[in-house]
Amino acid sequence: MKLTLSYPAKPYIVSQGWGIKNPSYLQFGFSAHNGVDFLLGSDKTVYAPCELEIVETGFNKGAGNFVRGVSPSKYEIGDAECYIGLMFMHAERVLVKKGDTVKKGTALMIADNTGFSTGPHTHMS
Repeated sequence: MKLTLSYPAKPYIVSQGWGIKNPSYLQFGFSAHNGVDFLLGSDKTVYAPCELEIVETGFNKGAGNFVRGVSPSKYEIGDAECYIGLMFMHAERVLVKKGDTVKKGTALMIADNTGFSTGPHTHMS
């Protein structure tokens, strides 16, 4: 099955792309930005970009409140078939729990500015 992701936030506005160099990321073991940051719509809702099984929710100093999910099905990526793992960070409130299976477009969390963050957004990695 081919992978098709929808955007996790509406409107779709990327505030920081993958791979941006920043020395402040060194404290987390990264020399560059390891995800894509999306600005938030007025309701600050973050949506599942594909079907996901929620494997973890929690809090840490870098991610703040977060949601981690893995696709229940394999996707074709190049010449390989693999599962997709995604993490969404900086939530004000998590709307799903470990063990939930959510469809594409399901609300995962209300994003904000928790953890290592300089303003309201969601970080998807």
